[in-house]
Amino acid sequence: MPISINVFDGELLVQLKIDAVSDLVLQEPSLTLREGNGPNQVLFGMRGFSSLVEGAGVQPAVALAVDGVPLAMDTEFTMDMSDISRVEVLKGPQGTLFGGSAVGGLINLVRRQPTDVFEGSVELQLTDDEELSLTAMANGPLSDHVDGRLYAYSRKREGHIVNVFPGGKNIGGNDEQGFVAKLLFKPVDNVDLLLTGDFRELITYTAPVTIISDSAERTAAVGQEVIDDIFKINQNEESFGSVESWGVTAELNWEIDEGRLLTSITSYRDTINDTLFDIDASPAQANNRLNMDLVGLTMSNFNQEPSADGHTAHIAVSYFTHESRLTFSDKDYDWVIGGHYRDFSQRIPNDIALLIRGDFLASRSADTTFPAIVAGPNGQAPYYALAIVSDVELFRQELALYSDITWHVSNHFDVFAGLRLHNEEGELEHFDRRVLTIAEEPYFTSENNNGQFNIPLTDSVRNFTRDIEINEWAGRLGTSWFPKEALNVYATLSRGFIGIGADVAPQADSVQPFAFPTTALSAEFGLKSYLFDKRLMVNAAVFRQQNKDVQVAVRPPGEVGATAQARNAGDLVSQGLELTAALQATEALSLNASLTALDTERGGGQLEKCYFEQSPEQGCNIDRDGNGNPDHQDVSGSKSVGTPDLSYTVSARYERLVSNALRGYLLLNWNWRDEVQYTLEGDPLTIQRAFGLADAVLGIEDTQGRYEASLFAKNLFDTPFLSDRRYQFGRVSTVNTPRQARLFWGARFKVMF
Repeated sequence: MPISINVFDGELLVQLKIDAVSDLVLQEPSLTLREGNGPNQVLFGMRGFSSLVEGAGVQPAVALAVDGVPLAMDTEFTMDMSDISRVEVLKGPQGTLFGGSAVGGLINLVRRQPTDVFEGSVELQLTDDEELSLTAMANGPLSDHVDGRLYAYSRKREGHIVNVFPGGKNIGGNDEQGFVAKLLFKPVDNVDLLLTGDFRELITYTAPVTIISDSAERTAAVGQEVIDDIFKINQNEESFGSVESWGVTAELNWEIDEGRLLTSITSYRDTINDTLFDIDASPAQANNRLNMDLVGLTMSNFNQEPSADGHTAHIAVSYFTHESRLTFSDKDYDWVIGGHYRDFSQRIPNDIALLIRGDFLASRSADTTFPAIVAGPNGQAPYYALAIVSDVELFRQELALYSDITWHVSNHFDVFAGLRLHNEEGELEHFDRRVLTIAEEPYFTSENNNGQFNIPLTDSVRNFTRDIEINEWAGRLGTSWFPKEALNVYATLSRGFIGIGADVAPQADSVQPFAFPTTALSAEFGLKSYLFDKRLMVNAAVFRQQNKDVQVAVRPPGEVGATAQARNAGDLVSQGLELTAALQATEALSLNASLTALDTERGGGQLEKCYFEQSPEQGCNIDRDGNGNPDHQDVSGSKSVGTPDLSYTVSARYERLVSNALRGYLLLNWNWRDEVQYTLEGDPLTIQRAFGLADAVLGIEDTQGRYEASLFAKNLFDTPFLSDRRYQFGRVSTVNTPRQARLFWGARFKVMF
């Protein structure tokens, strides 16, 4: 395949305890991840390109396909690595065959298929940080023409971040269960029908961790002990994110004759994501405000869908897809022609209620989240109560036709070309309401941290509907040269795009709520070779990619909105080197290494808001709103967000027979990441310094394939790191501390029959 690609065996990923798609970042250097506070903030990047999408409105920059079906939302990227046969990481634009969202690259998950062999397995995992994981699989023929496979799992883990609030729940843990069921029908020799159904339910307990506070009130409220420790919080409200996702897929393959194959894939998916978080991330509440700038309320009488949980944000997604393609293959040509259709709908109702200290609200006049301050009978009030309610529905219809051909000019030379024509229509229906009143009786009352707005001082409502239609294209053109059997040299020029992006925030621009499509043009030159009787494999690629009108959906620094705002953030150029090598050093020892070196640069004329307390000498020197105070900076030439200059992974596996019936193995893995900047504004406080992680696995398995047991350790040297840094809740720097940021170990037991 004439592209830069890494392939991971599913069983190896299990042994290394790669449980979720997000864990792949610790194995694949070209992947980056900004993992925020909840399952709707899993933001993948590749080759320096990430759209920083937070949950809704904007399509991902890196595509994820499962059994040939591209997923539509980054919320789905938190999925479990259930019964995986292999994972393919394809780097660079893959839009010709996979459409939009594959601008940075593609993660292709291939699950195991039903077979006509009776087999099953049960697997148990236990860890020292209180994880209990159980999986089970059954496979075999159901009749002469039908095979079936069922995989089910359950995982539960206590939180690794301690909540020091009396009776407060620790965060970082999760509770997850799901299954994948497959039926393979083979009515005749040249036709098969694969039906797949999957279900997943996840609750993850999460909250932002405060590491920087410029407010004496916050420091007093949460405690210096908490601010100094990335594994501690102090908050009274329980925070969590939940995902319930299910889907069905039907794949029909008809081998018309030798060299011609017709494939039809039809799928429907449904996902619901609820988020509840403590807005102030402290012990403050309505009846004990602790003089905090912001105090979050559980819910208010303006909530659209009152419930015991008082969800802060809700995302409901459903979509239908269908793809048909015809593949031709003979000695001169490989050719595929096909069409793709997707009907996508998304609803995002959000409910936020909070108390705002009067002097803080007066200082936020430029923040579009807040209404203008209103004086009460006695002037500016000590606290105001604000309810932000929004309900947004986004509809997209996509239709694409594509074709790709490889011409075998000779035994040593191929020419390939592909084109995809894409039409997309979008409609946005927006409602938002903001209610402001004085947080005192008789204007406002509270009970159990639920707010009652009795006498609103201001009550603003907006309703608007907007639509858009775009036509885009993706394509590729290149050559492959095979000077000898074990060497392939290739050159590729490819173009990709990301389709419609929409601003679904309560403060969305009613005139133009859509973001322009992102386009990418990439040139790549690479080689794939085998040496020393194929004991050494070396792949290398150099590339340069230019991305125009990069879509982002992020919260501006210091603003407190229910949902991130979508916009275009200018152009981005990335260029670099990717290396992959695998060596079978001896019969017992194998070595693997992957490296990605990047040079990224944001284009000219890009302005971002100044970060907190940024001085003119530090670049805050542009008065964009003309009020005499600089509020923006020129970030042209800065590096891509969330992207290390250098990252690499090296691993070794040694195995030997312990006896005639037992084989032992040792796995060692080292992953290194250079420093990254997590925000568009370039705040020095939102930089993650370079770090390296070491993992080890010691296992034993039956040579007959009947059982396996192993001990594993993750982050052997107990190296702390953060998967996100940002300003949130006004003027406070918050982070996400992942589980892998400290040492944990465990045992895995598997029985096969």
